[in-house]
Amino acid sequence: MAKQIARGLFAIRHDISNFNPIIVHQGDRIVARNLGMAEVAAVSGEPPVQRYINCEISVESLNPDGGAVRGIVYNAAPGAGSTLYEIIGGSIAVTSANEKQEVVYALHVTSPTPNLRASGVRLSQVFGPVLPSGPPRTQVDRMLNVNAASDTAIHSGIQLSGSEQEVTTGITNPDAYRALKIVGVGTWASSADVWIVGTNLAGDPITDKITLPSGSNPSAEGKKPFKTVTKIIVPAVEQGQLQTIKVGTTDKLGLSSPLSATSDVLQWSKVSGSAWQIQAIAALTVDVNHATINPGSISTGDSFEFTYLAAG
Repeated sequence: MAKQIARGLFAIRHDISNFNPIIVHQGDRIVARNLGMAEVAAVSGEPPVQRYINCEISVESLNPDGGAVRGIVYNAAPGAGSTLYEIIGGSIAVTSANEKQEVVYALHVTSPTPNLRASGVRLSQVFGPVLPSGPPRTQVDRMLNVNAASDTAIHSGIQLSGSEQEVTTGITNPDAYRALKIVGVGTWASSADVWIVGTNLAGDPITDKITLPSGSNPSAEGKKPFKTVTKIIVPAVEQGQLQTIKVGTTDKLGLSSPLSATSDVLQWSKVSGSAWQIQAIAALTVDVNHATINPGSISTGDSFEFTYLAAG
């Protein structure tokens, strides 16, 4: 088994010159480790075809102030829709010592013409649409007895002080796998960042930075779904103000597998009362980048079932 180890920005970077290579890695161990503040990734670049078959990919940033951590970066230029990344089997693990770093992804798809395909690979942190490698599989996610969204479901209120606070007490985990929100009590002259630290459905660490806008009693929704919340990092109070931040839940529910498009959702049904009823697909709002699905206003006790085509 080949091994590629790097301590720079990338373990492997493929650049297009005057030729069109097809790059195949099979059974390789690819490790990228960063001790500095810059970003670190295992694989980047834009050859027409990259395939990773049964590879073990590991990316780690050891700096508590480190930058983005990414396994495979798909950033093909506009119009390069034929560019293909394909990951079959193996695993991708990404970790960061920087709890405030929210860009920690095994797969990071930023191209406007994405063509990243995956099948049977062990990973969890994903940003962007992921297509299946081969025939797509049908996935069914069921969520029972979900609570209505609440401004205080995670924390009833943190009074801001003269310095940044890391809060680990008074936290309640979400009742379902869902995205969170922050609500300010008081008036803000400028925007403020709040970091939610916890785990995703697979138990891997994730961070979502939510920016509270300026104004009176502002609020803002996050994008990443959380299974658990372990820490809330809030900013210092603005001078002369009395400010509190509450942390709650949204109507955005997290799916267990990545999607390639909104049309991957084949059917969804809901129990509001005693009977399952199939609902209109058009009623959903789907965030493909973060694999969340919003069925509209949730009432406490509602149950949901989503059937969709999954990748990964």
